[in-house]
Amino acid sequence: MTEDYYNDPKQWGNSLPSLKDIIDEVILDAEEQSSVFRNYSREAFIRYAKRGLSMLNYKIKDNIKGVEITVPCSLFFPLFEDFTSLVRASVIECGELFPIYENKDLPNSIERYMQQCCGEVVFDCNGQVYTIGDSLNCKHGCTTDSCNECVDLCFVDPCTQKANKYKDEYIKLLKDPHRFGFSDGLEDKQILIEYLSNGLVYSLDECSIRLKEEWTEMLIHFIKWKCLEHNVQYFQLSQYHKQQFTILKSNVIQNDLEVDYDAILKILRA
Repeated sequence: MTEDYYNDPKQWGNSLPSLKDIIDEVILDAEEQSSVFRNYSREAFIRYAKRGLSMLNYKIKDNIKGVEITVPCSLFFPLFEDFTSLVRASVIECGELFPIYENKDLPNSIERYMQQCCGEVVFDCNGQVYTIGDSLNCKHGCTTDSCNECVDLCFVDPCTQKANKYKDEYIKLLKDPHRFGFSDGLEDKQILIEYLSNGLVYSLDECSIRLKEEWTEMLIHFIKWKCLEHNVQYFQLSQYHKQQFTILKSNVIQNDLEVDYDAILKILRA
């Protein structure tokens, strides 16, 4: 993410194609008189696309989602349908986040943005966002451990003063039924829960699902492969689309930045 992108809300997510755009492209191809896909409905294309997205999210990268809830008097809240693992939980108070939980064993695929304690994202001189793996130097050439002017810089983990405010409160994962459990002091508090999603997309509208450019061609091949998968007459064409999908998926796995920008921005703006 660049500083220009971060500072211009008009750019947030708008540069990414939607699933509708991809389906429209497939439909346009299917309208050709000689197209083998002309007898398939839009609903079928959408169904195969969502199946592909669900599978790809499992195999390619972890998606962080942020959901804001108010803790009910029961101190329980059901797990989200696409929940796989808890990343962080924070109390939202006067526009600030106060941590009550952080998963210290986050996958390497999850980048942590460097932020000031006020929540502002930190960028380098080239306008690129700092991550937890970067060596941050201030304008004097020192590190954050040795310069008073840098003490207001921290990672997504908030400052000690913030961390202590709700140090006795907690969130737990409970079973039978699966749900979140909260301590008594969190009743009626607003909580931001950040978690790893399994990529559940079946309940989303096609206009709401946005993808990175490199996923577009890959998903089109997946749709066409699945449409023809059990059609003996077009077996070779089906295998061609399967092969192209496999090649493109391999390239995405190797080159993917592993960051779900839209989800991260929502968390940072919360």
